[in-house]
Amino acid sequence: MELKDTAAIRQIILAKANVAYRSWRSRLHEHYELYNSDEERLQNPPKNILPETWEMMVLYFGSSKFQEKSSRNKENRKHHVVPHIAGQTSFAVVSRDNRNPATGEEPDIQAMWQITHQKTNGEWVNEKAKEIDGDISLMVNESYESGNPITPNEAFAAVRGEKGGASYGLKASRSKIRIQAQLDEAMQDREELIKEIDVLKEKFQEQQTEQEKKLAEMQSRFEAQQALVNSLIARFDDRNV
Repeated sequence: MELKDTAAIRQIILAKANVAYRSWRSRLHEHYELYNSDEERLQNPPKNILPETWEMMVLYFGSSKFQEKSSRNKENRKHHVVPHIAGQTSFAVVSRDNRNPATGEEPDIQAMWQITHQKTNGEWVNEKAKEIDGDISLMVNESYESGNPITPNEAFAAVRGEKGGASYGLKASRSKIRIQAQLDEAMQDREELIKEIDVLKEKFQEQQTEQEKKLAEMQSRFEAQQALVNSLIARFDDRNV
């Protein structure tokens, strides 16, 4: 199947390329942090990267611009009400690394919250993180009991808000929910239109059948009238002989 060159397709490709690049850069920075000097870093490049590319990335990670941004991000993380344990690894990478090995499916937002806010011993980073997870579970369970089930993503949006879940891809997920609702409505309208068209077709066929009957009767009358005319002409001609 060949993709059409449209603005929407280009946007999707650019978005996927951006995620892939950020994941790749995050992995390279993790490797960069394993060593204490640029000399060691250059002598121990990651696998599957050209030496000149790794040299460029070492210069980039060591630049004042990157270091200032990194320090600022570290300082901001200190003031987070609910700090996470992912460090500098992007949530896209964390999600990819925690895919279901059997299905390849990435974890939902609540699972991502647990992965990024629980320590290896199972303890939460703080009580607030634990409380948020409990609120999400409670909301999901109550929704099933009430007969109006919601997903963990929807519960997360209610508890944390769309802005709070932007790093987890929540905004895109909520957009998909809205699109799905619009699609369902459009499909319902489509079914109703199909029914109306079928009714009109049936009425048209009935009218067409009726018209065909009238046309056949008129044709029959015309043929009878034509036969009478022909007969009279013949009799007229006989009298003139």
